Amino acid sequence: MRLEGTWTLPSGKIKFGETIEETGIRKVKEESNLEVSKIKVISVQNDVNEYAQYATFGLLAEKYTGKIELPKTEELVKYDWFDMNNLPGNTCIPTKRILEKYVNRKFYNG
Repeated sequence: MRLEGTWTLPSGKIKFGETIEETGIRKVKEESNLEVSKIKVISVQNDVNEYAQYATFGLLAEKYTGKIELPKTEELVKYDWFDMNNLPGNTCIPTKRILEKYVNRKFYNG
């Protein structure tokens, strides 16, 4: 999935043996340096693009600690906070769908 030039939530693939929640904790730490806890799955979606098909899990962390520090990569260049009802136009589609489902209290779309 091409995400260049878009805003996206921390994301990534599940490692063998990890739970969905453990993956979320790991990816948030790797991509923002935040420690998150009280994780719950809030959505599941079927994302398809011209390159692949993904099962995307939206997660919510009820608590976080730390200060955001992005890793030195070409992939992660900036972070910001946005109102969920006023997202930038270049928000990636899977992220937008996760947030729309959260706001509308929907769990799954096929």
